[in-house]
Formats: sequence, C-alpha cells, structure tokens
Amino acid sequence: MYRNKNKNKNIETILDIISDKYIYKKKLLKYKVLEIGCGIGIESRLLCNFFYKYIAIDKDEEVINIAKELTHKLYENLFYKNIDILKFHTKNKFKIIFAINTLHFCKELDYAIKYIYSLLKKNGIIIIIEPLIEPLRWGSSYLNKDSDDFDINKWNKKKNLLETEHNYLLDNTKCIYIINKDFRIYIINK
Repeated sequence: MYRNKNKNKNIETILDIISDKYIYKKKLLKYKVLEIGCGIGIESRLLCNFFYKYIAIDKDEEVINIAKELTHKLYENLFYKNIDILKFHTKNKFKIIFAINTLHFCKELDYAIKYIYSLLKKNGIIIIIEPLIEPLRWGSSYLNKDSDDFDINKWNKKKNLLETEHNYLLDNTKCIYIINKDFRIYIINK
C-alpha cells in the first residue's frame, strides 16, 4: 500500500488503485491526466508529481484562482482551467481521469459520465471518489450529525444527490465499487 507524507486519504487511495498498473517505482509517467472538479487543487498538487501532464478543471472561477495562486510556477506539468466538464472540449485523450468529491453536483450525470468516458484513452481508467451516504466526516459542519451546526434539511438534499449518483453508476456503468470507512470509490475501465 502506498503511503504519502501528507496523510491525504484520497491521495493514498488513488495511488493504491493505480500504482500496480500505472506507476513504476514512483517515477514520473508519460501520461496525460485529467482531474474534474479540482477545487483549490489539494489533490492536484500532490498527484501531479507522478505524471507528465496534469490538467485540473473546475467550473468555479474563484477556486481555480486560489489553486493558481497556491501553485504559482511551482509545477511545470500542472495546468488549471476554469471550465465545466460538459464544456471542456479537447482533442486530447487521457490515460487517467479523476473525479474527487464532485460528480454528485452534476445536473446531467448521465451525459457527464458518457462524456468523461469519451475523453478516456483505450485501457485508461476513471477513478471517482465520493463521500459516504451518511452524515459523518464531511468537511462542512452542517453536514456532520455530530456537529452543533448540523442541518437536517441540507443533509437530506445532499443525501438525495449522492443516492441518485450512486444508483446511476451501479446501474449504468460497468464499474468496480469499493466502500470503506471514509468514502465510496467507483473505478471504470475502458
């Protein structure tokens, strides 16, 4: 099992999944990677060290600007773009595509999954990591039932999004589904 010094569970899980097939002795691989919904780039900055070219996109301009500020000229292979996945048009295909805590926000999940799949190279892999469908260990206090700020109405809206996404992925893709104490993982191969 891969362990990183930054103790990011998402990164450890991703590297465990792809290490046997895509990472050789922790050397930089000549793969183009796409991360969807990168936010301020926490995972991007850690994962880009393993790949030749890493493109991280998010539709929120504010978070992309923060990601760019935090990364300013530190990584030659990391590129942030302010764009929605459904408007991201490229001739490039990617060997690995990550979607970390983001797909449950997609309003057109069916179209988004098909479009993301179309961006994948032959023998590529899509790794989708999503929160558990229970009100525990969320970044926002109003989604954690142990918090004084817990809001049952906000939680129920989030839960509906997560359940819809979960059912769609299991019913409409040939994904491998893994669940652990911290999150749900869907792996789709091409």
